[in-house]
Amino acid sequence: MMLNEDPELLKNVDTFILDMDGTFYIGNNLLPGAIEFVEIVRESGKDFIFLTNNSSANSEQYADKIRRMGISGEIKVFTSGEATAIYIRRKMKVERLFVLGTPCLKDLFKSYGFEVVNPGRFGECVADPDAIILGFDKTLTYESINAFCRFVMMGKPYVATHPDPNCPDEDFPIPDAGAMIEFVRTATGRGPDVIIGKPNPFILDSMIEKFHLTRERMAFIGDRLMTDMKLANNSGIISILLLSGETKMEDIGKTDVKVDYIFENLLELVDVLRKFEEVKE
Repeated sequence: MMLNEDPELLKNVDTFILDMDGTFYIGNNLLPGAIEFVEIVRESGKDFIFLTNNSSANSEQYADKIRRMGISGEIKVFTSGEATAIYIRRKMKVERLFVLGTPCLKDLFKSYGFEVVNPGRFGECVADPDAIILGFDKTLTYESINAFCRFVMMGKPYVATHPDPNCPDEDFPIPDAGAMIEFVRTATGRGPDVIIGKPNPFILDSMIEKFHLTRERMAFIGDRLMTDMKLANNSGIISILLLSGETKMEDIGKTDVKVDYIFENLLELVDVLRKFEEVKE
């Protein structure tokens, strides 16, 4: 364990916000300390909430996945997809959306009252969209990205759910929304007007409002400097970096991103939290 600040800061944390891929699990496997972390947080009367940039599934699907891996009880998840729907509903005067995303991402936008107008093949759109959304689309087809690029070149308002170039997986990282953004940029010469997910503080602000959290008593746990830790910096909360995912020790100091705590994995963090509980007793 390496600390950049006094470990006593962690005593005041009531809510731990966790990234998922590379922090709590990879693929379908929990990472070391995941079960123990949930146990110590619940035993101490604190809370944890998952915050993910991955917009390919919805909150309940992620909660079900975590339960299947052996974590029981209440599981709260907030995604970049939901934050994007909130952003568009609040900030943009649009109703019809073309969504480059999975069926469940499209359903999420429908649940927020939007009409999703997607073609099966280019030219079959039943209505001209007011805005276009790029998410992590594991159902991507050439026809859908061709249509999306056409709308980009037409100048439609363009929102992306998150910027991650890849997503951790059990064998090799897989292309994520950030890679799709660059594909579209190369084809059209245009990037998104706004990207909602980490490190944009809007995603955390939306989650704080939904779950009625106190910002001053939060800490963010993640494995990526430029999304997880930068979000913590942008939002003014404690940052806890785990070396269980993308970031390696040699990456520290190569950016201006501030990290308050560094641990190998959740198990090392659990050891510190247990010591706090022992002192209480």
